[in-house]
Amino acid sequence: MKKNITLILLPLVLGAFVSCASNRPAKNMPRVTERARMFWQIDGVDADGKPSVVYIQGTIHVGDKRLYPLAPSVVEAWNSADRIVGEISTADWAKFQNELQNRMRESIRSAGGRRISDALTSEQKRALYSVLGKAEAEQTDLFEPWVTNLSLQSLVYTNSGLSAEQGLDGQFMLLSYRQNREMEGLDDLETQFDVLAFGTYDEQLVILQDVLDDIAGKNEIDQYVRKLYDAYLTDDAASLDALLKESYRTDGEPAAKAALYKAYYEKTFTERNRAWAKKIALWLSEGGTTFIFAGAGHFIGEDSVFSYLRKNGKLSH
Repeated sequence: MKKNITLILLPLVLGAFVSCASNRPAKNMPRVTERARMFWQIDGVDADGKPSVVYIQGTIHVGDKRLYPLAPSVVEAWNSADRIVGEISTADWAKFQNELQNRMRESIRSAGGRRISDALTSEQKRALYSVLGKAEAEQTDLFEPWVTNLSLQSLVYTNSGLSAEQGLDGQFMLLSYRQNREMEGLDDLETQFDVLAFGTYDEQLVILQDVLDDIAGKNEIDQYVRKLYDAYLTDDAASLDALLKESYRTDGEPAAKAALYKAYYEKTFTERNRAWAKKIALWLSEGGTTFIFAGAGHFIGEDSVFSYLRKNGKLSH
């Protein structure tokens, strides 16, 4: 059975914080440990030939107390940085709630009176209600399916004991807030919403149906989430990459669905990885020390940000 759950569940940082967007991240500050996970350093030279460095902390957007304390190398890199970069900037985070509400209102209009529930099987409805509850599911019934997908995101991980508030993204956002440090963004809001609301109504419905089919097989999902998180905790990039690839497999699927997921992968990873590589190359050229925190999946595997840096001649190994 093809697992699509990570396609929808937390492909980007906005989705992790939808259910708690009005709250600040947890107040427990990171401490220090000896182990760094999914942490990379790129050494370069700026336009004047002076040393420059980019640190990258790969994240998984959700977490629990096992992520902490942070390694000394990560804390030192953060403290030494002239530039802090998240998936979106401080300015865009401030705009997020209003933009989300605007897009949700537009979603109702675009849906044109269609009801999601009319296209779901009884088993898919049960799966939906088991996560959202019937009342909330009915509230999103007249929206485009991406809104329901978004509502599902953090809740499935929360049911596995993980939360956005405990994730590294939340902790670094809190640090930047407390230290009054502005974050720059790898993406703008438009790019993130292009992923959240990817596809036509019918394409979004296909993705939602697949996610609900996976949720119906709850034991399988719980096992998959545990494997994904354990791979991150043990800094096992190869296993994490294999699990992410598994979620995008389309073996035996009809051609139309295979094409849909290929396009979704390209929108979620390929296009953004290519753009991020260009930004990182620019920051290396501008000089100083940059600290980036963003989804670890963008920095592992054959189609990673690092692969585009190598293709562009900005990284030698």
